[in-house]
Amino acid sequence: GKSLNNSKKAPDYLSCEELTLFLNSIEEYPYTEPYSFRNRLMIKIAIYTGLRISEVLSLRVKDVTLEDELYYFKTITKGNKERIVGVKYNKLAADYNVWIKVAKRKHKDLLFVSLKNTNNTTKLSQPYVHNLVSGLLRYCGLTKTKEGAHMLRHTFATLLYRKTKDIVLVQEALDHASLNTTKIYTHLDVDRIKKVSELFDDV
Repeated sequence: GKSLNNSKKAPDYLSCEELTLFLNSIEEYPYTEPYSFRNRLMIKIAIYTGLRISEVLSLRVKDVTLEDELYYFKTITKGNKERIVGVKYNKLAADYNVWIKVAKRKHKDLLFVSLKNTNNTTKLSQPYVHNLVSGLLRYCGLTKTKEGAHMLRHTFATLLYRKTKDIVLVQEALDHASLNTTKIYTHLDVDRIKKVSELFDDV
């Protein structure tokens, strides 16, 4: 028969308790100034939207709108489709309001840019964000097999599925072309596993 190892491996993600620690570390981490507002905003957008890091780094200043206490971010996805995600105002406002002034001064287009070279403002790299996430995890004492920033996306998806039990909603939120890709998050559903384990309780 087929080995269990052939099935898709459940991704590493942060539990609710770990997520609380991680969110606190985003606020408390000793960033090198003047990068603190930018880095906090970038990581928060990733964790609160489930966007791919490449999508976060490609966000443009004009892609952000604020309406009814929600920040809307317009992004171009992997399949070259346009989609919109939202984050509540109070989750981002403190960092966004400061960083947007710097971003507009530094670059007319991209939301997240490097501040190192004043003459040639460049887009941040994905390894930079991965290292930042690893630093934040170490700061709050969390060890993960895969420390990369992609784990933030898995955390978002796992939390969304556990709260809604709506796999199609998770598929839409993650912009997965196939539901099969998203089904990995149902493997992490402890309630469903418990329900099955209770089958023989009365036998």
